[in-house]
Amino acid sequence: MTSYEHPSEGEFEVELHPFRTSKLLGKKLRFERSSALGFSPDTILRVITEKPFSSHMEALEYGYFRALKALDLSIKTGARLQKQTRSDLKDMMQSARTVGGAPLTLDDLKGIPKELSAPWRIVRRAFFGANERTGQRLLARLAYYDRLTVEFSRSRHMPERMERLKPRLAPSLEYWHSLGLGMRWEVIAVLDATLQHLCWLDLEIRSRNERSSASVALRLTEPSKRPIRHWFDALLKSQGIGDLLELHNFLARRNAIRHNNVISHDLLKKWASCQRTIPYAGAKTLLTACFGDKAGKSIEAMDLWNAKLFVFLTETICCFSKEPVEPLVAQSHIHERLKLLELGFLATKGKATTPLFVV
Repeated sequence: MTSYEHPSEGEFEVELHPFRTSKLLGKKLRFERSSALGFSPDTILRVITEKPFSSHMEALEYGYFRALKALDLSIKTGARLQKQTRSDLKDMMQSARTVGGAPLTLDDLKGIPKELSAPWRIVRRAFFGANERTGQRLLARLAYYDRLTVEFSRSRHMPERMERLKPRLAPSLEYWHSLGLGMRWEVIAVLDATLQHLCWLDLEIRSRNERSSASVALRLTEPSKRPIRHWFDALLKSQGIGDLLELHNFLARRNAIRHNNVISHDLLKKWASCQRTIPYAGAKTLLTACFGDKAGKSIEAMDLWNAKLFVFLTETICCFSKEPVEPLVAQSHIHERLKLLELGFLATKGKATTPLFVV
């Protein structure tokens, strides 16, 4: 069996099955993909917020929620959308375009296999109330990349499928196979694509923010410390605080209460060292104590979600490598891969944009 061959000829499986359970993230988190080139929104949201995709949908205004549920049902069953539902969806959607510049419409869904990546397309189309260009382009990018899976699914026999995929996935597969981790190609595809999206997003934000000139992705994955520890170091610096004990005292003065108690020094140490994951509610309490009402819009908030994602991707390598790998070793592989990806993205700057996966 070559490094590019698939171990079986089964149908597309949403859930990826690791060799071992994550010691940090536990058994509850399932590694699910929305396509060959993306983790599902449910997996990503569970990593960042501990809440499933369905909970976030239910938190929408009821009219929007109903429209999106109708769209979801239409994708799954092929049922036609009612005129009023189409009108409601049109009102709430922001325009998105393919890489080639053609406008995307609801009718685009008809040619996509119903079992593939519906959630990301719903997220993209539900990106109402957000005029920020980077966010729109990211969601359009995530949805557009799913189309590689569509092409993959059109080939009936596995050798033909792999012949289609090899030239597109070759750089990713070659990098990860050279490390001798023994990860399956499906895992490499979704891992590397996620790193590409995060690298792209990092460059987009930096190009529009004068305060952000250095790579957040490279800073958070620098393998001397875990990403959350790097994040805590940056938070301490932003507040003029020397260490975690000082941070605990600062939180006590700000009355940062969680579970009826001030966040303890011991708990801060466990969060910072990745002995325990920092929960969404705890992070919100911490950030609110530091930044007040502007906590959700602070750079530190976005950096924390990135740090949690990089911890997750590190755990992905640890769970799917054939032999056990230490987290900092896995993190160093991610760090080096991000360096290469950034060079690739910067090399095309000022030219017609060509995705690393051409679809």
